[in-house]
Amino acid sequence: MNILFLCSSRSWGGNEKWTQMAAHELSRKHNVYLAYRKKIVGERFTVSKQQLPFLTPFDLFTLYKLVKIIRQEKIDILIPTKRKDYMLAGLAAYITHSKSILRLGAKRAIPNTPYHCLLYGRLTSGIIVNADSTHSLLLKSGFIAPLRIRTIYNGLDLPALDRAKKAPLAKPFGFTIVAAGRLNANKGFDFLLRGLAKFITETNNQDVGIIILGEGPERSSLTMLSKSLGIENRVVLPGFIQEPANYLASADLYIQSSKNEGLSNALLEGMYLSGAVIATRAGGTEEVIEDGKNGLLIDYNDIDALAASIKDIATDNNKKQKLTEAAHRTAQARFSIKAMGEGLEHFFKDIQALQD
Repeated sequence: MNILFLCSSRSWGGNEKWTQMAAHELSRKHNVYLAYRKKIVGERFTVSKQQLPFLTPFDLFTLYKLVKIIRQEKIDILIPTKRKDYMLAGLAAYITHSKSILRLGAKRAIPNTPYHCLLYGRLTSGIIVNADSTHSLLLKSGFIAPLRIRTIYNGLDLPALDRAKKAPLAKPFGFTIVAAGRLNANKGFDFLLRGLAKFITETNNQDVGIIILGEGPERSSLTMLSKSLGIENRVVLPGFIQEPANYLASADLYIQSSKNEGLSNALLEGMYLSGAVIATRAGGTEEVIEDGKNGLLIDYNDIDALAASIKDIATDNNKKQKLTEAAHRTAQARFSIKAMGEGLEHFFKDIQALQD
């Protein structure tokens, strides 16, 4: 099977990491290629690759080059991973009679409009999602057949994470919390800071602080918010970190505070590497975290619940240890790159059989 990944990303993040892992795993058995936009993305892949402009969803030059690659390399499957790539992949697949199987990494409804019916119903052969909740939401569109959607959980590079576990960074705080993600409104880091401030105020804890890994448009507002809450000396914003695993390995607690998610790779890595985890009921988190057993679940923007959950873990070492061990076991048992690769391979074959 010959497979082409499309990645128009400008920076490196969770979506790009998934693409890298999927491409690497599939390349063990298949011929894998990458069309990418930015050097920061392309340089991290060892498969055959070509840099393209990816200016718009209807970029004719990029479409021409994609069609040329598909014909030269006899591509069977295209895998676009960003919304901008979906249309380009769909058109290229239509022209070359190959199949576009897109990956949808976030929980997102697809409106029943002529444009969406064309893109997701006519030009797309299959859709990969990483959570059953996203799968269920897509079915509500009414025009995507169930057999064309497949839930395939994200994989983890366990050997690399084990190496990070052996080399954690020095903790800047006695009790260190880590969170990760692009600094935008969806990630809920303002909510996270308010919950942390409430915990500190209520307990007068002088030992706790947080590292938020990532870069984005909310940086200045988060910095101002931490000052207004009086916790600026408890908050570290190191910016974008290419390899966050060593930070995660140093954490006593990992927190996901998002409004909306698919199933975050950072959360899964936090479960494997960090101490206990707290996560909002967003996207696929309830498919992996059992509240009180391998982590704690809270509703987005429930500041009281977040503060209480931090207190629960920070003041009860036995509970923290129990949740930590259970989270690690869950991540280890359910989320391997091998299982993800096998799931992708089976889905591609099913789609080919369905439409041939």
